[in-house]
Amino acid sequence: MIKKNVYLLSLILCCILPVSGQDEYVRFRRITINDGLSLSSVYCIYQDSKGFMWFGTEDGLNKYDGQSITVYGATTDQHYILANKWIEEIYEDKTGMIWLGSRGGLTKYNPRKGVFTRMQHDPGSFSTLSNDTVTAIATDLQNELWVGTFRGLNRVDRMTNEVERIIPAEKELAGLTSRITGFLQDNAGTFWIATSQGLFSYDTKSGLFFLETAGGLLGSGTKIHAMCLRDNAIWIGCDAGLVRLDLSGAGKHFRFSPEFEDPDVAVSGLLVDQTGQVWLQATDGLYCFNPRERQLRRVVSPRGSTHSLSLRPVQPLIEDSNGFIWYGTFGSGVYRIDPSTHAFDQYLHNPADPQSISENSVNCIFEDRSGGLWFGTFGAGISICLLYTSDAADEE
Repeated sequence: MIKKNVYLLSLILCCILPVSGQDEYVRFRRITINDGLSLSSVYCIYQDSKGFMWFGTEDGLNKYDGQSITVYGATTDQHYILANKWIEEIYEDKTGMIWLGSRGGLTKYNPRKGVFTRMQHDPGSFSTLSNDTVTAIATDLQNELWVGTFRGLNRVDRMTNEVERIIPAEKELAGLTSRITGFLQDNAGTFWIATSQGLFSYDTKSGLFFLETAGGLLGSGTKIHAMCLRDNAIWIGCDAGLVRLDLSGAGKHFRFSPEFEDPDVAVSGLLVDQTGQVWLQATDGLYCFNPRERQLRRVVSPRGSTHSLSLRPVQPLIEDSNGFIWYGTFGSGVYRIDPSTHAFDQYLHNPADPQSISENSVNCIFEDRSGGLWFGTFGAGISICLLYTSDAADEE
């Protein structure tokens, strides 16, 4: 039965594979509580190694096989299996274990045995999580599992589930006990930790942590919002603006301080596309920075935005496998942008059109391995993007 459902899911994903062509017809298929979704607000989407889709909501974990949804932790008799039912992080390690980050701790799920294991903060024990609000989950090249929280970094033994809080003695490493905002693994084996008090690196060979200053451009008090690896460099969005950390050894770091129209606006997220352009998210819209010309241009200025309930209220931004930029907003729908021209299409909810996107507030965007795009919305479930050629649309 499992093989049959995975096959059905594969067929669905193939059907939503983007097509090339000048004239395209964009429609959305919806997954809602009427289809078995535990709640209408979806905060994270993930595809595991077997092809199953996982959705994190405010009311439990959802597993989708292309035909039906299995819900974990939403009913009263299942609340105990999850550390917390509000799921905002989903991650699969190389052994197939599913790790869930929530506002009430970390949960490990063993799909083969169907067993859930909860890990939570205990003020009286240093062998527990440093905080129950999980902000990031990742593994390094040595397959060590790292868990970031509101109050520090943790290393979890994937086999024994033992937790080690990282509490460095060195004063310059104190930022590792602050809020963790993201992880990144570079090609040389260094594991990078972004925090609200600086950027740090971890040498997997020596087991040592280091504060990264990028030649004095960053400091122990620099709040790191986002980072992205591209062409042997890490681009960093922080309170100081945009910083390029050169990993080649040549020391060609530089900082760009965007001059936004509103002086209170800061970089909250970023993406480096295939052409090398850097896309910057700010509270007043989406900008594109050209590193060669050192020029910044505002591309999208969404209007009518609302607030997200996510732990990381940053509007979702991804580059799909065809090179298009997708930008989700909290109230203005979703934009698809051509990076070569900066021309864009905006997709809005239309109450009269059941094939429009289901909601204008988008919490997350995920591209599956078949190229299908999934949009988790605030209050209206999931919308799956369907791209047709104009000829195919006429045949329907």
